[in-house]
Amino acid sequence: DHTTTPREDLDAFVNARWCAANPVPPDHACWNCFTILAERALQAEAEAAIDAARPGSARTPAARVVGEFWRSGMDAAAINALGIEPLREELDRIDMLSTSEAIATYLRDRHARGWSVLFEFGIAPDFDDPAATIACVSQGGLGLPDRDCYFGTTPRAAATLAAYRAHITAMLAQADAPKAQAQTLADAVLAFETRLAGVSLSRRTLARDIGQRYRRITIDDADRLHPMFSWSAFFRAQGISPPHQFSLAMPVFHAEV
Repeated sequence: DHTTTPREDLDAFVNARWCAANPVPPDHACWNCFTILAERALQAEAEAAIDAARPGSARTPAARVVGEFWRSGMDAAAINALGIEPLREELDRIDMLSTSEAIATYLRDRHARGWSVLFEFGIAPDFDDPAATIACVSQGGLGLPDRDCYFGTTPRAAATLAAYRAHITAMLAQADAPKAQAQTLADAVLAFETRLAGVSLSRRTLARDIGQRYRRITIDDADRLHPMFSWSAFFRAQGISPPHQFSLAMPVFHAEV
């Protein structure tokens, strides 16, 4: 865009004409070549699923599974009629958690099912030996994007927190919590997340110091430091033999948990 110069605005000089011809769609927060490619891929996947869901079409067993999954997921009337019944078993299980060990067992089991409850777990290149991989555990459990969202003092931060509290209340009401109780429960959820946020590292800190994401520890030391949550038992619940060492980043966070 030669109406400006790179000395005045490099971004406008390079991108202004493209941005003007490609406005951000109202249902997106950004729009660029990567999101366009992602949208094209999603559209192709949707068309394949719709085709697999058409009755009477010659389908492979795999296509039949895709088609039935798509059709069930798009049946909004049936989904809405069920309400929270598909979650009832999970909610009942949560209601029965009455001891620290029961909660620890629940967390281990949910992670084994691929649900990152309270903290994050995965495999990544070893910072000390990039040719190898290592199991990594890091902070989690926040509903808002960053720990700083819980402690902002500006009017906008206060409005965001109030909107989040209202969202939690609405979700609890959707889960059949009595209206009078939903607000009290929402306050408890927010207080719990704020406590986690107080010992979490901000996105800014993590972006500036990648080393904060890595802290090698032996399994024996991890078990000793966290007697109420056996990391050996956690790994076994994932179907993995407890490693001699793994990365347990953010030690203050895990101590608080």
